[in-house]
Amino acid sequence: MDIISLFRVAASSLLLNKSRSFLTILGIVIGVAAVITLVVIGDGLKEYVSGQFEGLGSNVVTVLPVNLVDERGRPVGFSGGPPVGGKIFSARDVRNIKRLDPAITQAIPLSNKRLKAETSGQQRTLDVTGSTYEYMAVRSITMVSGRFYDEIDVGRSKKVAVLGPTTGERLFPNGNYLGKEVVISSVPFKVIGMTNRRGAGGSFGDLDDNIYVPITSLQKLVDSDGFDLIVVKVVNQEKILEVIDSIKKYLEKERKPDTFSVVDQRQLLGTFEAVIGTLTIGLSGIAAISLLVGGIGVMNMMLVTVTERTREIGLRKAVGATPRVILGQFLAESVLLSLTGGLIGILIGAGGSLIINRFFPARISGAAVLLAFGVSAGVGIIFGILPARRAAKMSPVEALRYE
Repeated sequence: MDIISLFRVAASSLLLNKSRSFLTILGIVIGVAAVITLVVIGDGLKEYVSGQFEGLGSNVVTVLPVNLVDERGRPVGFSGGPPVGGKIFSARDVRNIKRLDPAITQAIPLSNKRLKAETSGQQRTLDVTGSTYEYMAVRSITMVSGRFYDEIDVGRSKKVAVLGPTTGERLFPNGNYLGKEVVISSVPFKVIGMTNRRGAGGSFGDLDDNIYVPITSLQKLVDSDGFDLIVVKVVNQEKILEVIDSIKKYLEKERKPDTFSVVDQRQLLGTFEAVIGTLTIGLSGIAAISLLVGGIGVMNMMLVTVTERTREIGLRKAVGATPRVILGQFLAESVLLSLTGGLIGILIGAGGSLIINRFFPARISGAAVLLAFGVSAGVGIIFGILPARRAAKMSPVEALRYE
């Protein structure tokens, strides 16, 4: 019997028990759809994070009061326990770091807080970023309207705010925002501009969904004179490692070595991608358990099918069917069940990726489709081999006598 005929006969047999076949397929559908969706989410998050870091400007080093990576550059949370936090930075730290190396062109403080922002009729909790007037140049920010806050605004702690485009659209749906007030933690700020849409964010928030205020104004707002991190601009890419080494030596004199990190964009990106990759693998493993359950369901159905069709098996053998043909017939039914479930699961996963793509890049890849088909076929073969072998080994005489 050729392959096409084999699968045609298998399809006819499965259609005789539509309800049972559907319920068996359902387990495979859920497993494949879950795995594909999680893989798509993981790949999409990696692409999204990569896009975020591309929008942060070049030749930038970030100094954080938390230990993100070990001496080998691996994420601490997955190689040596949770990240260790240290004390926040001071104005003295910023001044001293700026003087460390001639290759440092700028060193600016930055604080990022989740605060409530209100306008007439609108209210949101979002990221409020405070820094100096140099932040615009360091982060390569451009304006769509108005202006960014300047040195005078910072020096006088003026209550002025620059909106990210997403924030502007949500707080001011009518588009009339320049000169208006936005109340941040019960304190009114005057809107003086809006940044261009970048389609990417930073490691500490989405730049499109943000409010930027002078660092001095934010410090008064939250009653703190410290900074969450320091952003350092380096003259060129070749000097980054030299600058990182200088900053580390300075900070090791000021605080414990495991309570800070000095990383460039590539290291931060690698850290986030490692975290996302580990989570994706873990969640995909959990989702794969449903595939195992689905495979057991396939095996259970095929065992029942073999028992119900014992006389049929005896008759086929009596008229000349070899054990190999019988094995192939039942194995084909098992594989067909799994592949049908896999195909439906792929379609559901593809539909899910279209929904997820509305929030961040998420496209189903050819590799994911091939993996799903391969896994589906594998489940059918692995869990179908036992019932198929049982059918193939039946004695035709005993099978014909079966009641």
